[in-house]
Amino acid sequence: MQITFHYDKKAVINGLRFHFLNRTETKVIRVLFVLLFIIAIWGYLKNVLPYAVVVIVFVLIVLFSIVLW
Repeated sequence: MQITFHYDKKAVINGLRFHFLNRTETKVIRVLFVLLFIIAIWGYLKNVLPYAVVVIVFVLIVLFSIVLW
């Protein structure tokens, strides 16, 4: 008996990416980043935080998204 196996590399990578992005830890980190961004915007609007904090948090979210993708 001979069994052969073929796979599409792109499909495997997309499957692994989908699995990783749907893990609980990754979801928690994404929610925390969104909350941090909302708090930074609120702080900026209330003149508690400088605009640079909002930009830094946004850049961190973008970098995190690029690293995960």
